[in-house]
Amino acid sequence: MPATAGAGTLAPFGGAAELVRVPSGGWSWTGAGADGASGAAEDGTWYATAEEAAPHAGAFLREHARAPVGGPRGASGG
Repeated sequence: MPATAGAGTLAPFGGAAELVRVPSGGWSWTGAGADGASGAAEDGTWYATAEEAAPHAGAFLREHARAPVGGPRGASGG
């Protein structure tokens, strides 16, 4: 996504996240995982470009992917 875009949507792992331009001129994200969890960049956290925000949103969506039928989601490390 170009850094000049106003907003964008990611939809991997069965969830969706929106990259949004914040008033400071940086980028943030909000999202909903396939498992129903909601998430966003931490308060006050913003990124210089949409390309920097996207992997953080993608990591959230990966962590909240719906488990395959008949199996666990995988190790969460915690």
